[in-house]
Amino acid sequence: MRVGFVAFGSALAGLLAVPAYAATDNYADALRTMLTQAVAGNCSAELMAAPLLTACREQIGAMATDLKAAGPVTTLTLEKAEGEAAQRVETYKVTFAKGESSTWHIGHMTDGKFQTVYSLGN
Repeated sequence: MRVGFVAFGSALAGLLAVPAYAATDNYADALRTMLTQAVAGNCSAELMAAPLLTACREQIGAMATDLKAAGPVTTLTLEKAEGEAAQRVETYKVTFAKGESSTWHIGHMTDGKFQTVYSLGN
């Protein structure tokens, strides 16, 4: 089964227009937490800004089903980091216990909460 996710988040405009910066995995723990909570059908109000939280709640039913089918996250591998401060977005290859993997983007943090988290299922 291929894990297919619809875009999950906001602030996608301009994502590719920011230059690459230091490739450190600042957001790996937050992404793992969000994915783990999504399996249980929960959206993380502690980590998600209001627009992202709204988008998550609209999609959580299908996402939880797909994430459960994929199994727990086994690895998160940072592929790149772009931008600085509130414009920073990190891209990860996420591998699940049943062997499926997908690319996830997380970033645009403001006031300690993320504006963007999504995967196109690839």
